[in-house]
Amino acid sequence: MEISELMVSKYLKKEDFPSPTILTVREVKKEDVSIPGEEARVKGVMYFHELSRGLVLNPTNLKRAARIFGSTNTNAWAGKKVVVYTDPDVEFSGKTIGGLRLRAPAPTKAPPVRESENPADYVSEL
Repeated sequence: MEISELMVSKYLKKEDFPSPTILTVREVKKEDVSIPGEEARVKGVMYFHELSRGLVLNPTNLKRAARIFGSTNTNAWAGKKVVVYTDPDVEFSGKTIGGLRLRAPAPTKAPPVRESENPADYVSEL
């Protein structure tokens, strides 16, 4: 058993995403994310329809979300899809610790257009 399985968290963490996952934003709320006994730290938390726990938004992920969704107004993000993934290169306090990042889902490809072998298919009726 990994020790991360024994550390219960109110918020999502990198161990929750062994592979990139497409999620749908439900809402973004301000919350006190401090540890009990610590000075209050209010941050944005993004919640998803598919999960009960939220993602604490650091400045990097806030900027990425604004770019992905085309708006700095978090109310406009509801209902939009985003990929949450673990980036092993995330740094904190000068140390590489890994963390969660956001990116836009890959564009969906339209099915290929089949060309007809019958020239009559290209004749329009007048």
